[in-house]
Amino acid sequence: MNAGAFSALAFSGLFLAALCARLFTFHFENITFAAARERCQKDHTDLAVVRNAEDLSELNSTMRRPIAWIGLRADTASWRWSEANVVVRPQPRLSESAGVQFTNWESGKPGDALHQSCAAVNSRGKWMDENCQEMYSFICYRDNAQNSSRFVPNLNKFNWMDAQTYCRWNYKDLAIVRDSAENAEIASMIPSEPFWIGLYRDSWKWVDGSPLTFENWGQNAPNTQYADACAAATVNGVWLNQKCGGGLPYVCHKKPGKKVSVVKVVLKKTDSPVDLEELNILQQVNQTLVSHGLTDVKLKWRKLPDGKIFHKKEEKEKHRHDKKEDCDLIP
Repeated sequence: MNAGAFSALAFSGLFLAALCARLFTFHFENITFAAARERCQKDHTDLAVVRNAEDLSELNSTMRRPIAWIGLRADTASWRWSEANVVVRPQPRLSESAGVQFTNWESGKPGDALHQSCAAVNSRGKWMDENCQEMYSFICYRDNAQNSSRFVPNLNKFNWMDAQTYCRWNYKDLAIVRDSAENAEIASMIPSEPFWIGLYRDSWKWVDGSPLTFENWGQNAPNTQYADACAAATVNGVWLNQKCGGGLPYVCHKKPGKKVSVVKVVLKKTDSPVDLEELNILQQVNQTLVSHGLTDVKLKWRKLPDGKIFHKKEEKEKHRHDKKEDCDLIP
């Protein structure tokens, strides 16, 4: 900060800056997802978990390389039924419905390859995990079918997502099979090649076991390129799925309970009409900290009880604001 800008004393002002520890910390070493998680658990809590837009903003500001691991990994063992009442998203995605109860997988199925993440049933009623881009006929279901089957076969060949869209538009959804009787009924409708049903695997979970309720995938991500898939954040703010065994930098989730320094600085103002609150003081202080290698801090104004940031300093004013406080206690 240029001290010469406040050479002649007209009145004194004061501001409080809180230096808050960031939620995340960036590490430059290129290592596998598993190794990165081990390092994070040793030195912090775990790999970064992003629960909302505020966390995402902080993650983006933490990035120091084009791409880095975060704590999100695919769960290849989790299959779910598609449902009509999906959450509306900017781009259509699959719902996270209740877990599968009845199953009738072909011997050796399903595998653990994420590129085979949609289910089809053959004429024997056996289920297979298939690449979702395969072109198969499909079976829809409808609600409240009277004097007819609730299942509706369609001989047109679509990929799984297009079949799902068609069924949701014209009926209820792709077929959901609840028991062996319904499975036998569906099998009787299939002439030879497999037909899509409404079963899919798209279960990404955070390393702490919490479900993926907030996401920021890049275009066409996550894709099915890797059987063993982990998520990485990019400097552009979006996420990509990567092979877990590849080497990338990583972002850790810091331990909670960090304290904050509340700093008081007295500014001397000239007779100039410049408003102190209009000066970009925080930016200047932040640039100074960065130039000294202190990038893991957050600056925030602290307002006084009257709602103002600055006030005129009395000569015998007691310094009552010099203390430590938690970040979430600062207005």
